[in-house]
Amino acid sequence: MIYNFKKSLEERLSNRKIWLNYYSICIKHQFISEITKKEYYKDKKFLKIFLSLYYLPINIYKFFSKLFIIHEYEKTKKEIEVIKKTIEDESESF
Repeated sequence: MIYNFKKSLEERLSNRKIWLNYYSICIKHQFISEITKKEYYKDKKFLKIFLSLYYLPINIYKFFSKLFIIHEYEKTKKEIEVIKKTIEDESESF
């Protein structure tokens, strides 16, 4: 039974590492999109202001989406640390 618990923790750890990689890729792509947008609108001030107002609801959604992904990334990092510690504690106790 202890083996099953340890095995499930190891599977969960590998799953969380995959999710951490996914969140990292999402954050990097968002960063690239932001840089591209800044570069494109560098000399188009009026168009930038107009489109920012026009797409305000979408921009707000993107902002909160980015916050959510960053939050999930940090939470998953912490979860990986906790799972590793739990696996070490289980190994030492048995």
